[in-house]
Order: sequence, then structure tokens, then C-alpha cells
Amino acid sequence: MSLSNFLRSLQSRPKGELFGLNEANSRRWIIEPVLQKLGWNTEHYAHDREVIEEYAIRGKRVDYCLIQGANKVFIEAKKPSETLVRHQPQLFNYVYNGDARSAILTNCLDWWFYLPSAKEPFLILNLLTGDPDPLAESFISYLSKANILSGSAFDGAEIALEERQRITLVEEGLPQAWKKLIFREDEKLVELLSDLVEQNEGRRPLHADVVNFLVEKRKSYEPIEEKYEKKRLKNARRAVGSGASRKPTVANGKQAIKRWNLPVKQARFHQDGKFYNTLQNFPAALCDPKGYIIFETEEAYKNCNYLKIGAEKINVKGGKEVTISNIPGYVFSDNPYLV
Repeated sequence: MSLSNFLRSLQSRPKGELFGLNEANSRRWIIEPVLQKLGWNTEHYAHDREVIEEYAIRGKRVDYCLIQGANKVFIEAKKPSETLVRHQPQLFNYVYNGDARSAILTNCLDWWFYLPSAKEPFLILNLLTGDPDPLAESFISYLSKANILSGSAFDGAEIALEERQRITLVEEGLPQAWKKLIFREDEKLVELLSDLVEQNEGRRPLHADVVNFLVEKRKSYEPIEEKYEKKRLKNARRAVGSGASRKPTVANGKQAIKRWNLPVKQARFHQDGKFYNTLQNFPAALCDPKGYIIFETEEAYKNCNYLKIGAEKINVKGGKEVTISNIPGYVFSDNPYLV
């Protein structure tokens, strides 16, 4: 049976049956058959071992090491119901301390392919979605025994990573930069607009008029931003893994500062973005699972018309649907907490 046909048969099986597999059975019934169809000899007692299980790396053991000449690939396997995100540090530790040229983190259904030079995968495959033929072609390109031996798998991976990073820059980097220009009252932007108006019209607009103009432009941009955020959050949730259950995230301000590298002295976190303890040390931030808003000064914080500030508590004014994400200057994070 070819790899394409094996994937077809896998996709025809009940999902509940697959998600219920333990790690040992999923490795035996999914991972090892995939490797065999890619040309690897997975026999445990083969004379020249090319697939080594529990490969030792400085006191730790990665589940599989594929070896062809000087080229090695590490595979860390989990059961299908496991999320992959939380196991990335484990794989990165193996890669850092070992000498693999590429590595894979998988729960047997989701396969994340990495190069040692980057902490984001250059390729993500899900065995249950998509046409089996292109899926098989991707596996052959980056994991077949022949391409690992020749090194073409790693050359292709470098190209794939560069293209993925380029797309990320276009789809996320540029919108994020534009968003910061639009949603933050950047004095440089105000001055630039004022200079251009003066050059074109011969008169310089009032500072307040330029600020109000930008405020109105933010309102027209918000529906676009909301659509972009929904798409990005959907992709982020998908990356958790097909069989993963998702539970509400419990976080705090200190964790948000570290996670998002916030340039503040203090941060408060609330799951719903609605109620907070008061801020005392500035610059400071209010955070929810999707992002944050920074107050550079105590004056900016106290003058925010969206907040009702008490002696010990803050709440966002308006109905239940109004949260800190509605406050001008709110920043949607590239690395949200998944809820």
C-alpha cells in the first residue's frame, strides 16, 4: 500500500477511534507505517539500525532518531489527544543538545516540521485533512529516506521556512505595524500628516484636528481589524492540535509582561477584559487573553473615558460586550492566550 492510500484509509477511520489511541499504539499503527512507506526500516533488530527508538541525548531520550550517513532527524511523538504547543520546549531541548538537521513534533495526526535555526515550524501537516496525494508528496519531500540521505530534504526545508517567514511578515508583520500606526496616537504620524497637508494646501492643520481625523479613521479600520483578528485566532487555535481539549486560561499580569515583552512596570490581567485591580506604577498595562492596552502615564490612565476607576477596582464602562479591546490603542497580540 502506498503512502497516499495509507492516508486515505486513515481518513476513513472514525476520528473518535484515532483520538482514543494511546502513545504506544499510535506509534505502532501510524508513525511507523508512515516511516516504512517513506523507505525507512523500522525493524527493531535490523543489523544496520537506521531508525533508533529512545535515542539518548545528554541524559534525555527522543522517541525516534532517523539516521542516514551524517544526517539525523529527531521525532518526538505524543498520543493523538495531546496538544503539541506545550511540548515544543522538549523538542527544542533535544535539537539544541543533539546534532539533528531537522526535527518533528507529532501527536501522530498533526506533524510539525522544524529546522534547528527556527522555533516556528516550516511545515504543518494534518493526516486527517486535505488530499492524501499532496500530503504524501510533502512527507516524501522532507522525510523520505532517499531525500534525507541526499540532503535535498534539508535544502527544501530551508526554502520552505524562508517562504513561510515571508508570508508571515506580509500577513501579520505588515498589518501589525500598520495597526500600531493607526491605533496609537503617534506624534510622528500626526506631524507627518500635518506636514503633507501644509505642503499640499499651504496651511497647517490644527494638531487637534489631525488627532480627531485619526480617531475617525480608527473607527473605519476596526471592522477590518476584527476580521483579521478572528482569522488569526482561528489559525492559532488550530495549531493547538486536532484532538486537544481547550480550557480557559488562567494568567496574571507578570506572565503577560513576560509573554508579550511589554515595556511596562505593572500589568493587570482579566480573562474577560472587563474588571481589574487598579494600576499604581507607570507605564502600565491592562491585558486580556487577546492583547493589551498600555498607559504611558498615570494621567493618561485616569483620563481614559472608557474606564471607571475606583479606590481598588477598575471596570470598563458600557455593556457586557464592551471590554478593553474597544479602547483606542488596544493591541492584538501575535501570541494570544488560547481560550
